[in-house]
Amino acid sequence: MYIHESFRKNLSGFDLESISRSNDTVCIIDTEFRLRACNKAWAQFAANNNCEDVLQKYPFGCGILDACFDDAKEFYRKAYRKLLITGERFEQDYECSSDTVYRLFHQTAYPLNNKSGILITHHLVQERVCDGPAENFGSNHVNADNFIVQCAHCRKVKDHLKPNKWDWVPSLIRTLPNTSHTFCQVCRAVYYPVSDK
Repeated sequence: MYIHESFRKNLSGFDLESISRSNDTVCIIDTEFRLRACNKAWAQFAANNNCEDVLQKYPFGCGILDACFDDAKEFYRKAYRKLLITGERFEQDYECSSDTVYRLFHQTAYPLNNKSGILITHHLVQERVCDGPAENFGSNHVNADNFIVQCAHCRKVKDHLKPNKWDWVPSLIRTLPNTSHTFCQVCRAVYYPVSDK
């Protein structure tokens, strides 16, 4: 378990040894949503997804929401703030697929003692070979500003010639050129509904 020593006192009552050994990826953040601890699985998951130096790139004290684009950042900020106010855990299913493997995760966020932070777990629920129809990358996937618009959840890319059409383009998962992230209509409605609360 990697822990910022100044934050260790906030983790009393947690079985840190079990968290450290867990296959689920776990990170712990403070009330400002800054990274304060993580387990080995969290660091290993990052390494397996081309971020071997995750704790150098995102050291303790960095804001975890800074890795999100604006809409996702606001969604999680509201969810985590509500958790800290109410003490009720936050749960969400989300995709994190590669170009060949569909992966569905379940996130559960728990308040720490005295609401001094949040423990966040990511549990792999389903993993299977991607079996949906794949499209080849084409000029229709590039917008007028020379960007590819990708859904940050399902990783499909917008077809700019057909309204509301999003394509699964595996080659753009392997190597991501100029990309702008957003949510497609389906993922926004199902996984990231807009709320004023």
